[in-house]
Amino acid sequence: MLDSSEGVAIFTDGSAHYKDGSGGWAFVAIDLFGNEEIGSGYVPDTTVGRMEMQAQIEGLNYVFETLGPCELLVYSDSQYVVLGASDRTRKRRANKDLWFELDSAIGQHKYVESIWVKGHAESYYNQMVDEIAGDARRQGLETL
Repeated sequence: MLDSSEGVAIFTDGSAHYKDGSGGWAFVAIDLFGNEEIGSGYVPDTTVGRMEMQAQIEGLNYVFETLGPCELLVYSDSQYVVLGASDRTRKRRANKDLWFELDSAIGQHKYVESIWVKGHAESYYNQMVDEIAGDARRQGLETL
């Protein structure tokens, strides 16, 4: 079980295949003591941008539902999501439904800081959620 007394970090990632539109999302929430909670899912007709956003929404909502309002650092390799989540005045022409959900998910918490990490670099948790999101996408395809 996560301990939110010192805050929680969430790493998120999304995956989508351009040929068939299948997508997957994943998050891992980590507390200061190294406890982890992992979530993932599949979406049949989507884009990578939507999956990146869905991963953050799911992670933020999971932490709120299990721990209540928290102080969070949210890591993503999507500049699109990090910049949009950090600055609500940015133009949001696409995915308006998910921007609304993301704003609502952020608003549930005491403090949320979105941090960009370089994808496929030296971040253990970024690589972990990348693999989990891809696995969720592939597993979803297998169930069709």
